[in-house]
Amino acid sequence: MPRLKRNWKRPGRMMAKRRLKRVSKGAHSSAECDSWLAVTQAVQACKKALGLADGEEPWFRGSKEKSLRLEPSLMWRTRKANREHELDDIEQDLFFEFQARARELHERGFSDWDFLFFMRHHEVPTRILDWTESLGVAAYFATLGASPSTAPCIWVLNPWRLNEKGRGVRDGIQPKYLYREWDYGELLIAPGAWPWTTPLAIYPLQIAERMRAQRSWFTIHGQSKEPLDAQVPQVVARIDLTPNAVREARQFLADAGLSEYQLFPDLDHLAMELTNRARL
Repeated sequence: MPRLKRNWKRPGRMMAKRRLKRVSKGAHSSAECDSWLAVTQAVQACKKALGLADGEEPWFRGSKEKSLRLEPSLMWRTRKANREHELDDIEQDLFFEFQARARELHERGFSDWDFLFFMRHHEVPTRILDWTESLGVAAYFATLGASPSTAPCIWVLNPWRLNEKGRGVRDGIQPKYLYREWDYGELLIAPGAWPWTTPLAIYPLQIAERMRAQRSWFTIHGQSKEPLDAQVPQVVARIDLTPNAVREARQFLADAGLSEYQLFPDLDHLAMELTNRARL
């Protein structure tokens, strides 16, 4: 049997790296980690700092660059294109055309909300952000395409506290109960402001295979277009990954069998995984 060697020098270094620090006054906390063990320790520190109660677990979001804010693609894309004033019209056009033309989904009896989640998983700009209850899944997306010139990170969210602040209830919310049991299309065409201001954590039915495989949940922005970490910084923390932490995270993913096909269970990704495994 192979003998395991304990590295006595690295733990002290990792312990120092996992401490949370405040990015700036009124901002979220962060920690830089130089190993996968330090990442897991930082998660425990985040859970304590974010005030997760017994029985409550955080949500995670992997990002390829720590400078990217917690801003839905609809918001940052319209801002980048200098079209923020058209956001409502663009959102309606994208949703209703996707719903009309996504022929593969028409016979499955989906609600407007279900169409919205399919949109997000197929990279259509929306006002929702993907999260997962799996640290491994977040690590996969954080390290995907990472290089020495990038600064990947894993965001940690207390969704229960988010809803407590925005809705007065410390629980997840099914989308149809966000407002008068309205479907998403009804919210889009309703006149006036959105019925909530700060982002909310929602628990949709995990109908899509990708949602089930990635253990996906979402936050949805309301009237405010500011990033989630700017609106409610006290409910999120960020774990920054050094190049060594990225290498060790990838090794963990390989050891745990968290491959692309596991997270994207379709024939295209199966073919991709087999081709990569054959080093072709």
